[in-house]
Amino acid sequence: YYGGGEASSTSCTKCPGIHTTQGLGFAEATDCLCPTDTYTLNGTTCIACGDGADCAGFGAEPKSLPGYHLAAVTDSGLSIFECTSNHFRCPGGVVDTCAPGRQGTACGECLPNMMSRGDGSCVECPELTFLPGLIAGVVMLTALTILYSKVGVSDRTQHSHSWLLITASCAQLLGVCQLMGILSRVTVSWQDPVELILDAMSIFNFNVDFFKPNCVARF
Repeated sequence: YYGGGEASSTSCTKCPGIHTTQGLGFAEATDCLCPTDTYTLNGTTCIACGDGADCAGFGAEPKSLPGYHLAAVTDSGLSIFECTSNHFRCPGGVVDTCAPGRQGTACGECLPNMMSRGDGSCVECPELTFLPGLIAGVVMLTALTILYSKVGVSDRTQHSHSWLLITASCAQLLGVCQLMGILSRVTVSWQDPVELILDAMSIFNFNVDFFKPNCVARF
């Protein structure tokens, strides 16, 4: 309600629709605003805020909650996305608020010439950052090829049980590495060197981000 042009008026008029005043003692019809959990673009129509958003109402700009990305504010509702892969990428805030160095829907992309970190941000690519991962992959593949070629066909037949044991052990080791790689996707801000180790293990889950493709593209 608002007073008839005077804050101390004894005659009060109800605000139209769901509009309300931000407390007591307001005198003008213009003091009637959209309430909490709504927002307005034209000053008259109140639009529901929706999940993942924070609308203080009373003319305040809508914001996304932490873990959500507010892509746009329209008269048909908020365009908002949950950042399911890593909540740290979306700190919450006004339209297009992302962790440092991030952009795109649900803050899913790094800016050009930047690489992703476990804390959700993206940092500038250091020089030749992809080489350690590339070299590790080449060395591993070369070692396996040499080992296989050194064992003759007859030896592989005679020691089939040994090969089965080796294969089973490698499969178990691969499973452990994959589990460690999954941990790198957990929404926990890991510290070095744990973050580096977990990122390296994520390659066993076919995570090409370990090779920093955004950085490789520069060269």
